[in-house]
Amino acid sequence: MKLPAIQFYPGDWHKDQGVQALDLAQRGAWFKLLLMMHDSDERGVHWADLEMLACQVRRQRYCRDLLYRGTPELTHTAVHIETGIAVKVRPDLLVRSRAGRRLTLIDFKTTSCPDRARFLATIEQYDYDRQAAFYCDVLQADRFLIIGVQKKAPHELWVVEVSADAALMEQGRKKYQRLLRAYAQQDQGLAVKSPTPVATPARLVPVTTMLAYSP
Repeated sequence: MKLPAIQFYPGDWHKDQGVQALDLAQRGAWFKLLLMMHDSDERGVHWADLEMLACQVRRQRYCRDLLYRGTPELTHTAVHIETGIAVKVRPDLLVRSRAGRRLTLIDFKTTSCPDRARFLATIEQYDYDRQAAFYCDVLQADRFLIIGVQKKAPHELWVVEVSADAALMEQGRKKYQRLLRAYAQQDQGLAVKSPTPVATPARLVPVTTMLAYSP
């Protein structure tokens, strides 16, 4: 029988340097993952299973090309203009077009969804729309792709271009801006004005790029 609650130690959470290095959105995502793991009937993942999923991605020609041309796990920092808050993103894969004019961000997701339709429904359920808008605005990217792969047989793979849906991206943009304003007001005591329409959705200024991983 699954317990209705989990043990959680706020002191450990606040003292953990890894947690404190995350921005507000990342902390929320991390905590949501903890709750999802508690609710899940699955316990643990075998390394052999992970390798099988990786092979499944590499078998797909389009994905294999992205992996070959892309740069994995670069950390980028920026400043949100409206609140002055420093933010950080770390896309799974960053791919520039051969001419260098287009930037595509890729995020890999494993899923228990039985079909593509249900996987698409998780985009809003798990706030992937917020992630897509936030990452694209920080990096001034043209496209944001989610590549989902089933954790269980038949291990189907689905490529979803979230950035192709303008309404979904705008919804995600409102989500992350609302979180940043709330963070500024509560944790920094800043008087943040209500958002005003702007000509461009990008309201973040890149600061630096740090190499955090090399293949």
